Amino acid sequence: MFILKYDILYIVDFNIDKALPMTDSKSDTLIIKKESNIGHITFNNPQSLNALTSDMVIKLTNTLQTWSTDNALQFIIIDSVITNAFSSGGDLKALYKSWETTSSNIDHINSVSPFFKNQYQLNYLIATYKKPIICLVSGICMGAAMGIAQHSKYQVVTDGSIMAMPETAIGFFPDVGAAYFLQNCTENMGFFLGLSGWRITATQSISLNLATHYVDSSKWKDFKNALEKTDSLEQVLADYTTSPSQDTELIPYIPQIQKCFMGKNISISLELLKLSNIPICQELHNNLISCSPTSLRVWEYHYQQSYGMSLKEILKRDYRISQNFLQTHDLYEGIRAILIDKDKSPRWKPPVLEDISQESIVSFYSLPCDQDLNL
Repeated sequence: MFILKYDILYIVDFNIDKALPMTDSKSDTLIIKKESNIGHITFNNPQSLNALTSDMVIKLTNTLQTWSTDNALQFIIIDSVITNAFSSGGDLKALYKSWETTSSNIDHINSVSPFFKNQYQLNYLIATYKKPIICLVSGICMGAAMGIAQHSKYQVVTDGSIMAMPETAIGFFPDVGAAYFLQNCTENMGFFLGLSGWRITATQSISLNLATHYVDSSKWKDFKNALEKTDSLEQVLADYTTSPSQDTELIPYIPQIQKCFMGKNISISLELLKLSNIPICQELHNNLISCSPTSLRVWEYHYQQSYGMSLKEILKRDYRISQNFLQTHDLYEGIRAILIDKDKSPRWKPPVLEDISQESIVSFYSLPCDQDLNL
């Protein structure tokens, strides 16, 4: 059954700390260690399923910048203290609270905007990092966390790993460079994943080119121990990784799904899904019509426009779009319906795709030059 669970997605603390010390120590949310030739960063925020706070983003950035010039370090490991979550994303409840309690919309946007800028700069740093970064993705990896994992050189998954970009369900859009890394998927599947928020299993992530390696859960602990002691990252990967089991939920239906999304046009895709006699397509249709029409249209346009673009340019566009979403009705209504009141009945504005003009979608790219993202 196709089920999307949105209670744990994209959780962020928006209290930006612009100048944090960088030390090899244990903090409340990160464990940072440097042992001989390996840098090791562990998410340590289990109460919120390793929600990425602003403090974590800044410390992770500072750590990677410091380690980039450390010639003794051969590679970087990023993992989690818990096995059921690499990271759930960021805290939309905090965003909603800021919107509710800040005296003016300008003050609200000024208080939360730095997080997006810091986050996208971290994404670009990871993507262009000279040393190999390996993310050990056990459990859920959603939203902002995908921006860390997907831009790293290696993504290692295991049984129980779940990846997703479920932003359209809460009135936002797949950001953190999703329009770049989802282009690596099998034809049309990246467009589908951004629209639907499909929760990708370990097997599916390998098949869709969103993970580089699979390690069986029975070998996961030994694999992590071996990584911490090795002089050869590639040798450990060769020794422990295998092929995952066959998938029966999504992979067999990829040809049918590709046909439904081949035009990269959400209106046509919805019609094709509705006409399909395949259960997964029917469920996809029902889930998509519950998402924000504005979010779906923005993702449709953004994905189409991003084809062949560099990550730098896509992240700059992500920032512009994110800042415009902060001023929309749908973002806060989606958070209310899914995470605050949990009535699962968002009242979108506009309520249908046909009411959204092309001009309004293009306007999401508008931002004063002096407010643009620098990479």
